[in-house]
Amino acid sequence: MKTQMELSEAAKWQLLQEMRRGIYCHDKRLPPEVEIAERMGVSRNVIRDSLAALEREGFVSRRRGVGTIVNRYVLDLSTRMDLADGFDAMIQGSGCRPGSRFVNMKQIPCSAQIAQKLGLREQDMVFEICRLVTADEKPAIYCRDYVDVHFFGEDTSRFNYDGLVISSFEFLQKVAFMDLAELEAISADEELAAICEVAPGAPLLFVEAVHYTFKGKPALYSQEYYVPGTVKHRMLRKKI
Repeated sequence: MKTQMELSEAAKWQLLQEMRRGIYCHDKRLPPEVEIAERMGVSRNVIRDSLAALEREGFVSRRRGVGTIVNRYVLDLSTRMDLADGFDAMIQGSGCRPGSRFVNMKQIPCSAQIAQKLGLREQDMVFEICRLVTADEKPAIYCRDYVDVHFFGEDTSRFNYDGLVISSFEFLQKVAFMDLAELEAISADEELAAICEVAPGAPLLFVEAVHYTFKGKPALYSQEYYVPGTVKHRMLRKKI
């Protein structure tokens, strides 16, 4: 049996699709919570939680006496940096075909920087996962992810590091609750230029993020390098 959290998440995604392409695709407002709950066969509390999540993400606005307003200008955005979306979805949303040039994974000792980001000690072991994501077969995003090996269990001897490929985004979906990211425009050094197939000194968007579990424990540290011209970097900034 699904928990209320799982039911609310499923209802949220269903409502999102219905607002974009389904029964509410031409509506300016959503029906009352009771009506939506009856149609979906779930409790009103499930729908209330779903609408609250959609409001936090900017897809709807709610006000007592007015109802639930559909924010079409947000729904129509194909990519948003303020929502944790997978690289493939970001590239598809930009109208390109996603792919991967390579995915490499190895176990390495923590540097001081990685240890500080993940709350570990220097020389503690982490997995380093490197991936070059392509858009229409051209380099678009180069990503390095670092994960404490013990997130995969205490016995790491069973892994075949040469052949193991882990989707860090799937990992994040399971354990990460939120991330804090810093954005910076940088110039490509020789290594990044060769990987991203740009000239040395070419501009890249660097996104550095630490992803946290629901209890506030660092789960993953990522370094992402975006090649200009593929992904549109939009974010919703709400007034508080």
